[in-house]
Amino acid sequence: MNLFETTLYANGEIFLLSEHLGRMKHSASTLGYYWPGEEAVKEKLLHATETLDQARLRWELSKDGKIHVKAVPVAVSNEQPLYTVFLDTQPSDTQNNVTCINKTTSRDIYSYAVQRTGIEYAKHQDVLLHNSSGFVTEGTIFNVAFERHNQWVTPNLKHGLLPGTMRQHLLSTGYIVQDKQNELRKESLKNGEQILLFNSFRKICKGVLIIKP
Repeated sequence: MNLFETTLYANGEIFLLSEHLGRMKHSASTLGYYWPGEEAVKEKLLHATETLDQARLRWELSKDGKIHVKAVPVAVSNEQPLYTVFLDTQPSDTQNNVTCINKTTSRDIYSYAVQRTGIEYAKHQDVLLHNSSGFVTEGTIFNVAFERHNQWVTPNLKHGLLPGTMRQHLLSTGYIVQDKQNELRKESLKNGEQILLFNSFRKICKGVLIIKP
């Protein structure tokens, strides 16, 4: 199992780089991975992107501290697609799960949700996960927020979800707030309601929730 980060490289900048490095460093410390240092990681990232204009940038950290970088050239549009987000048909064991609260290559929980619902990423689809206590957590590739009380509310980290870098950025700017009232439960969701989706590659997208009977 490796740690990994994914973000957007564009206009000579790696989006939210310091936040990604901070999260990987924290996970490395928590899980006992060797951390080679921020400068060593930055050097590899800059080398991988030096001939590119825009790219989807992913890097992995192995337990012994080796860094592997993959940069895939992409054309980034200012217009984001509308996603269809299906509520998962069964709960996932996300609370206190190290593969959910850290970004790792062990993604069985997310893969099983995709298989159960039959969604296709190429068709701009995702799955909304919920835990065994009935709380909404996240999508398989996005953090999420729902409009409640005229503001966008994102699930609380205590329910078992990735502390996304874009999520933290939006919290720090006041664009979203964290659910402190424990109101984002499965039974509170409405079929057809709008969802805010965000990660550091796509940044912010809109989605429509589908709850199958």
